[in-house]
Amino acid sequence: MHTPSSVTRRQFLSGLFSLSVAGFLPRQNDTAIIVLPVDHTLRVNAFIRVLQEQHMRHDDVLHDEQKANLVYAFININPSYHLEEAIAVACSMSYQPTCHIVDEYVRRKKGEASRLPDHPVMRVKAWGVPDTYRVLIFREQINALLAEMTGSSLEYGKQICNEMMIGEVKENNFASFLCEKYQSFNRDEIKAIYDAVLYYAPTGRPYTWCSSMVDRADVLSERQKDGKVARPIL
Repeated sequence: MHTPSSVTRRQFLSGLFSLSVAGFLPRQNDTAIIVLPVDHTLRVNAFIRVLQEQHMRHDDVLHDEQKANLVYAFININPSYHLEEAIAVACSMSYQPTCHIVDEYVRRKKGEASRLPDHPVMRVKAWGVPDTYRVLIFREQINALLAEMTGSSLEYGKQICNEMMIGEVKENNFASFLCEKYQSFNRDEIKAIYDAVLYYAPTGRPYTWCSSMVDRADVLSERQKDGKVARPIL
């Protein structure tokens, strides 16, 4: 499935690094300087530090593309609580631009029309997963959606997702996996859900992991400000 955004890696990095806004993110690990609104600079620095520490555990580094995704999410979402910062962390785990995911989240938050695959059932609120306006940013959301649609467990939802990703479950037989509750869905509704899973699954990240990175950034920010930073509440 093709990404609706035509932004290339080079265009994304070039455009983001040239934004004319106040404040600069200090150079780290010989990477390009990223400009950022001053009120987010300290917070993004904290995230880059904790994410870089995690990458070092796997003999890796946090690449420019990943930092650019993090900054783009902060500039456009302007996160004010835990969940939205976890979304920014999820975006930072991709090497490809995730601006289309961020833009869709912002559109839906504003109540604007969806441009990516969407359906009301994708809220899956009964499963206790984060509410991201039906943008399936986290793996738990995708597993919950498929568990709901098939009337099965989260583990089975994860299994179905994997089978869809490798082509074992195709669009023409996806309907056969739906439980009785959703047998009345028409072809367009089934296609919307199938397309959504294939679209979001490749970049889906575990919410628990992303949330823990936010917690670590909280601790670091609190230390930097002598404990004066209030922890965001979800």
